[in-house]
Formats: sequence, C-alpha cells, structure tokens
Amino acid sequence: MNSTSLIIAVEQWFPWVDVHEEKGSLSISGPMAEIFDFLISSLNLSYSYKTPQDGKKGGGKLRNGSYTGMIGMLHRKEADIAVGPFTANFDRFQAAEFTNPIYVDYLSILTGAPHVKNELFSYMMTFEWKVWVAIFTTIILLAVTSAIMEDVIVGKRQSFRRMYVQFLHSFWRFYRCLWHQSLQQLPEVTSKRLLLITWLLSVVVIMASFGGHIRSSLLVQLKGDHIEELKDVLRFPKIQPLLETGSSAETLLQLGAHPTYKNVWTRIAANPSSRMSFNELLSEDTLDKVEKNTHMIITEVSSLMGALAERYQKKKQCSFHLSNTFYQKNMVIAMRRDLKQEFKREIKDRIGRFYPFGVIGHKITNRTQGYRNCLWIAESVIVSSMTAEDFQGVFYLWIGGIGLASVAFIVEVITESVCCRPSI
Repeated sequence: MNSTSLIIAVEQWFPWVDVHEEKGSLSISGPMAEIFDFLISSLNLSYSYKTPQDGKKGGGKLRNGSYTGMIGMLHRKEADIAVGPFTANFDRFQAAEFTNPIYVDYLSILTGAPHVKNELFSYMMTFEWKVWVAIFTTIILLAVTSAIMEDVIVGKRQSFRRMYVQFLHSFWRFYRCLWHQSLQQLPEVTSKRLLLITWLLSVVVIMASFGGHIRSSLLVQLKGDHIEELKDVLRFPKIQPLLETGSSAETLLQLGAHPTYKNVWTRIAANPSSRMSFNELLSEDTLDKVEKNTHMIITEVSSLMGALAERYQKKKQCSFHLSNTFYQKNMVIAMRRDLKQEFKREIKDRIGRFYPFGVIGHKITNRTQGYRNCLWIAESVIVSSMTAEDFQGVFYLWIGGIGLASVAFIVEVITESVCCRPSI
C-alpha cells in the first residue's frame, strides 16, 4: 500500500469533523481527523481532501438512481474514501462499502422548552374536583344533620322556615371553620359539638394541605407538556417536524411499518418544506423556530449535541428539550466498492480498533459539553392536584365523627325523654 494516493471526501459536520481551507488546500480536524491520521500514517498513504459539489453531508439515492453528497462521489468514482461518518443503510450499501462501526448513535427529537404558565384559577386545582365536591357535600350533610338534631332535641316540630334558617346557620358555621374563621358561639347540645369537633379536626388537615400545596406550587416549576417519544409528535399538530433530506430518519419514517412512523411521515410529506439539507436543518434560523415551539427537528443525537453546543457558545443562552432516544444507528466510514479487497480489509481492521474502547464517543462528548446548558429538564418533583385518595384518612374521620355524634344524639334524645317525662 505504500505511495497509494487517495482522494478523501469530506464535509463540515460538527462535532465529527471540521473542514479548513487555506490557499486552496483542504485540511480537517476533530475526531474523524484523528482516525484518518492513524490510517494515513499506518498505511503510508498520500491523500488529498475534496468536498462534494452539491454540499450534501451524507448522501442519498435519487429517483433516477444517482446519489448525492459524499456517497455520490464514491459512486461516481470521484473519491476513494468518504470520511462521514454515515448511517449504514441499504441504499448507501448499493453504492459503497462500509467499514466496521466506529460509533453507535440514536435518533432524537429537538423541541423548544415547554412554556409553563399557571392558569387563571390554578389555585383551585390544588385539589382535584372530586375533593372539592366531597368537601362541600360534607358541609351540606353536616348542616342538615345539625338542623335535624336541633329539631328533635327541642322536642317539638319546627316550621320549614325555622328548619331552613337553622340549616343556613349550621352551614355558615361549618363553612367559616373551613377558612379558619372564629365562631360566634358554640352549639348548646353535645351531639352538635361532637359534629363540630370532627369537622374542625378535618379542617386542620385539609387546609394545611391546601396552604402547603399552594406554597410548593410557587416554588417548584410545573411540568409542561412536552415530547418524550416519537408518538408524542402526533399530540402537537401545530409544531411542524423537520428532517434532513436523504437521511436515515427520512428512510425510517417513510418506509417503517409501525403506525407511528406512517402517521408522522404523513405530516412531514404534507409539507414539502419539512425536508431540507443538513446545513439548513441545523441553521440558526431553524433553531430559532424550534426554540419558539413552531418546529421540531428529528435527527441523530450527536448532530443535535453539536448544534446546541455551538449555539450556547455563541449566545450563552438557549432553551430546548431533547426527547428520549429511539432507533439505533451504526455509524461507519464508506469506501468505493471497486477498491482492492486487501486494502479495504486493512482499513476495516484498523477502524475496528476504535469502537471497543469508546474512543470516538469520549471525544464527541468532550467537544459538545456545552450543549447541556441549552436543555430544559423536567423537574423530578412535580406539583399535581391532590386526589381523593390523599384524603382517605379525613373521610374516615368524618365517618367516625358522625357516628360518634349520632350516638351522643341518641343518648341526648333518650335522656331528654326520661328526664322530662311528665309525671302522672
């Protein structure tokens, strides 16, 4: 292999490779440059770099059978090796031969950080609606029970108007307790006092929970609705998904058999502007749209990490969200298929030494450290409405208190009838 001269296809792709031009000569830096420096020195190669004229990063197959990007250069024999790295797929395999994987990447979805705003009456959602219904139903039942006890203990049937007034007084008494308002006077009979004590004990728990929950909601950021999986894309019809033309993401969604793939592809295909070049996909203009939550980007994680790291370095302020990853992608280097088998075997052998030790992954991580400063992360502690199950103990207290008051009521009725029975 000595003195073999190669034409190596390259294209700018941070964080993988940076292309530099000086006095008409190209050079590269970054993780992929280190791999090729090792290949060149170990195989004693002479080389020159060349970029694709169409400016496409990877390369895809067109309907007329031709190829774009660096894969197209290999297919047309304009280059011998393409730096990439590339996602291995069937269309590209028809035009080029791949090395062993150098890295495993995944697809992810980039969106703007969810906008979290409190609703006008969000304080009412401290309890779910079932709890509020239970509270006011209990007040009504307590007021009715108290009015009936008053009527029976007095010993004579009162008018409906008198019963109604008694009900309103009792209702207002229990309602005032709910908001920690003082009582003008205590009930005269023991059974009604037991009802009041039961209610007061319940109010201590209920309102302590209410106040604490409101305070925590002011301190803890609420969890906004956001995209974590590909199927979540369908829940946001106003956010337009974007992807790179000819990319593995496009192939997956277009040809994938899963219903989610088909439904997402239908949305993308309905808008021709949703598919664009790699440089346009991760341009500042597109990222501005994503940050405003009008668009989302579906592409590999390494590209998104690189784009966010560069954006943070420029602006020092950004707010995005990365979904969970999906669809594993083996990243490879591509070679012309008609190169000598011995030469391709030696390249594959040397490339295979990088993957097991995670060298490339470590270098990518180092180059994109700033990307995390752009990410919105859902709080691990989320404020949510308190449910009826949270107050089971209070409900049992009410039942027990009403039962105790009922026993006291029966004792009072019997005592009243015995003590006040007229003598013969």
